[in-house]
Amino acid sequence: MPYRLIRLTAVNLLGKLYALTPAELKVTAGLLAGNSPEEYAKQAGVSVSTIRSHLKSLFSKTGTNKQSQLVVLLSHAPPLQ
Repeated sequence: MPYRLIRLTAVNLLGKLYALTPAELKVTAGLLAGNSPEEYAKQAGVSVSTIRSHLKSLFSKTGTNKQSQLVVLLSHAPPLQ
């Protein structure tokens, strides 16, 4: 199974675990791919404030306070086989 597919599957698992919305899952995938909120906003065709709003919701749902904490938490998803 290609790594990208495994990572996307892990992101979906995290979505279920933290009750993330489809938009929050997309932001999560963008951050895990190494994009900044500004870069992801441009790619997604939305405003940076929209991405920041999703980030605030992600912080609340995951118990994190900063983007770096969120990325560390989400990047340590258990490997799927």
